[in-house]
Amino acid sequence: MNLQQQLELGKQAEDFFKYVTENLYFTELIERIKLTYAQYILSLDKGQKDEFSSYRSKMDAVEDIINSVRGDIYAGQEAYKQLNEPDLMKGGIL
Repeated sequence: MNLQQQLELGKQAEDFFKYVTENLYFTELIERIKLTYAQYILSLDKGQKDEFSSYRSKMDAVEDIINSVRGDIYAGQEAYKQLNEPDLMKGGIL
């Protein structure tokens, strides 16, 4: 992916993140899903290690969505810096 594509992806991620933080449905949906998996985990017996691992990985996967959005925003910001401040990216002005 080139810098321009990375910048565009970052802009889209920022727009998405802004939308979900202003409209709480998505954020609340993610929390409900995580709570559901937590309830499943709490209802397990001690010997159900495979089920625990499965539910735990699903909880983490849900969280990974938001972390990926944040990563795309950061990558877009870095692309912006490289496109707009190339001298700074080479080690300074001197």
